[in-house]
Amino acid sequence: MKTIIKYCQKEYPVIYLRYFKNELMYIGETKNSYTGRPFRLMDHSPVDKVRLLKCSKNLERRNYWEAVLICKLKPKKQDPELYFKKLGNFHPKRIKQKRIKRIHKRYYDVVRKVLTIEEELKFLKKTIKIKEQYFKKLYKKSFLYEKVKQRLVDDK
Repeated sequence: MKTIIKYCQKEYPVIYLRYFKNELMYIGETKNSYTGRPFRLMDHSPVDKVRLLKCSKNLERRNYWEAVLICKLKPKKQDPELYFKKLGNFHPKRIKQKRIKRIHKRYYDVVRKVLTIEEELKFLKKTIKIKEQYFKKLYKKSFLYEKVKQRLVDDK
């Protein structure tokens, strides 16, 4: 009896190594190995063996490890010098800065809304104070008006 394995993941990110006659030809990454990119047949790069390495869903991390593998293993169809430059961009401080920028972009609108609401509240508090002072003055005037009116009525 055959068993069918169902994968619960929709996307299965991998870094793939393509070999021909036990020589490494190409290293690449894909966010979904089920699309068949690692197994694609091409005229300019023959393949007889493919090795899949499960990796992170984070694109930056996948690109980093792809560049590291290319620089260390030096496949025939790729130029490692291009990837040395890429590795310079993956300095931990730069990665942290990119993450911080992404977080700032994500929460910028929320912070802006909170600040506008805070400004509106301050404005409302000021207007309420002004109105309270105005009503106190009116009340005093009306109270005085009533006293004067009663005096006039009493004097008659």
